[in-house]
Amino acid sequence: MKEKRKEKKRKRSEAEASDENSSIDDKEKRRARREERKQWLEKVPKVDEHGIAYTKLQLRRMAKRMARGLDPIESEAEKQERLKNEAELRRQEQDELEGIIRKPIPGDEEDSGPEAVDSDEEREESRDAERNITTAKHKSIEPQTVYKNKRKKEVPEDYVCSACQNKHTPVHWIYDCPSKKTIRGTNQLSKKLRGLHNPSTTKVFVSGLPFSMTSKELKDLFDKACGPVARAKAITFPDSGRCKGQGIVTFQDEESARKALTLMNGKQLDVSGDSKKVGKQLQLKVTKVLNRKVSKQQIASN
Repeated sequence: MKEKRKEKKRKRSEAEASDENSSIDDKEKRRARREERKQWLEKVPKVDEHGIAYTKLQLRRMAKRMARGLDPIESEAEKQERLKNEAELRRQEQDELEGIIRKPIPGDEEDSGPEAVDSDEEREESRDAERNITTAKHKSIEPQTVYKNKRKKEVPEDYVCSACQNKHTPVHWIYDCPSKKTIRGTNQLSKKLRGLHNPSTTKVFVSGLPFSMTSKELKDLFDKACGPVARAKAITFPDSGRCKGQGIVTFQDEESARKALTLMNGKQLDVSGDSKKVGKQLQLKVTKVLNRKVSKQQIASN
């Protein structure tokens, strides 16, 4: 028993020693490979004929070519061949992912002869036909943005659709217009230009309103005093929904907007209906609506 134990222990120690030696050898080999790669990388050119620096991938590729005894810069024919091989590999990977390439099943190797060849050719022809049909479908069908439900927000009477210029009836938002064309990336440009253009001259900003004011009451107030109002909006708090004391009024013509700037600016507004301000009067302030750039400059200067 003691001799068997000693033999097992000796074999175990020999195996451990061999593993250690092999790991040391692997480390030495890796170190040697790293040194060799470093030497080749020092020899390859760092910039092209136009003075543009090569990428790390290009430098490694040139180092591998020099290690095989080739010129570091590949010729045009070699480049085209490499790109062709890479495209072929990508196509094969795509075919495998789509399940087009059929893996051999054990037992199919025994089927041979003209019948097996014919079946393989038929399968390949059917796959090619399916690919052509799929490609034709993708080319014929253009992606379209389809909205299931129309916008619930009411469309103002003076709204003009930029896509069809109100050729389609009834009046509708541009999002629901059948003539609308979607061009990706245009919103990025509009964001840069946002706030640079002056707003409509028929729009005025009103402050000094009571907290109980609603959009309908604001529209009626200016409609009676100045002229026809296209729409009015009382700016409200997001949590309570009560008016902040400010609003925006858009008139149907510039003459009514000028009347609002002269007649309603500084007018005393009775707030007897407001329980918190019984017997008090508020003074309205009506100004033109400025673009965002000018507004930000005024805020910064104040």
